Amino acid sequence: MAFAPFNAPARFNFVGVFWQDTVVQGVAAWFLNQGIMMRILSAKSERDSRYAILATVLLLQPLAAVVVANAGWVGSAMVTAGWIPASMKPDDAFVDVAYRLCIPGVFGLVMAALTAALMSTADTLINATSAVAVNDIWKNYVKPDAPDRYYLTVARWVSVAAAGMGLLLVLVYMQFHSIYQAHGFFTAAIGPPMVVALLLGLLWKRFTPRAAFWTLVGGAVAMGISIAWPEVIRPFAHGTPAEGRFGVTYTYMRGLYGLVVSAAIGLCVTWFTRPRPAQEIEGLVWGTVRQAKRAFKGSEPNETPARPALAQVVEGPEDLLTYRVPGGVQILRQRVRLSRDVLDSIGANPGDLVYLCNRRRRFASLFSTHAVAGDPPDGPGQVLVPATLFAELRVKPGERLWVEKIM
Repeated sequence: MAFAPFNAPARFNFVGVFWQDTVVQGVAAWFLNQGIMMRILSAKSERDSRYAILATVLLLQPLAAVVVANAGWVGSAMVTAGWIPASMKPDDAFVDVAYRLCIPGVFGLVMAALTAALMSTADTLINATSAVAVNDIWKNYVKPDAPDRYYLTVARWVSVAAAGMGLLLVLVYMQFHSIYQAHGFFTAAIGPPMVVALLLGLLWKRFTPRAAFWTLVGGAVAMGISIAWPEVIRPFAHGTPAEGRFGVTYTYMRGLYGLVVSAAIGLCVTWFTRPRPAQEIEGLVWGTVRQAKRAFKGSEPNETPARPALAQVVEGPEDLLTYRVPGGVQILRQRVRLSRDVLDSIGANPGDLVYLCNRRRRFASLFSTHAVAGDPPDGPGQVLVPATLFAELRVKPGERLWVEKIM
């Protein structure tokens, strides 16, 4: 029995979408998106972060794929049934299907929910932009030792500037046939150099900072050349025809071109530059996760399995510790004192990182904090907490809270 091969347009779409959506956009969304990183880092421990990623991959992503494609499926069925004219544009499928299926009032609610979801993503990314600008640029290079009030003001102005830049991009996006085409164009244009620099820096110990710099710069120049002279993409295009306007030719195959050129630049520069000493990159590359935990904790991590336990809150002395983690970031942690029986119950030792949270289930995830376990007090079943943490944990002396070992 012979099977008909893919026709040319379908084959070209499949190859292009693989390099553009699966490789470039996939890595960019999960490794470069500061909004996603902030959500994962908000988990109480590495284990919970892994659970969150697993739940996203196995549950949320398949559900999102079905939800996103559902309007197209329903629209196709309605066209077949004659409820929608066959001349309906695919870009209008969601709005048309929702308008015809929802009664008046419910359609407005659906549009409001869609707008709210888009605004939620937008404000997350604006917040992430201000966080990167303040913590990675302003604190390090502009004004290192300013009060928090000053940095909060800077973050507000950065947020306003980021929102303004987003509005200005509307003028550029209007040049494209659809928002999806515009998104694909910009992702293919700026994503490959960053994806290559990130993956090589994460997975290859030999990769150097200078190689990362020239990967970004050289890759950006190469992507600019591909926009000005799209014919340079032809050797990577798998026969895809050059069609489009506003530099949108080879939209999807530009991702493959950018990956190959950026990787070639990174590899060449790496072999002609001296690598950093191994001790300087411990905890920053794949295979040195334990060293990263040691540096973050300040001592050898304790990964003995244990269960959380309840302890009675007693007011303790103020005891603030200062740590520096890889990258020179300073972390302040409070020290709490746990009774010996509580330490044994949660499998912790003095010096381990512990997680404290309100025992009321409706408040547990909101009112919580990390701390360092200090020397145990004399009384059993107690946790000595500085008064400055009472408001953060929403507890009073004599109440009980959950205590769990992190590492």
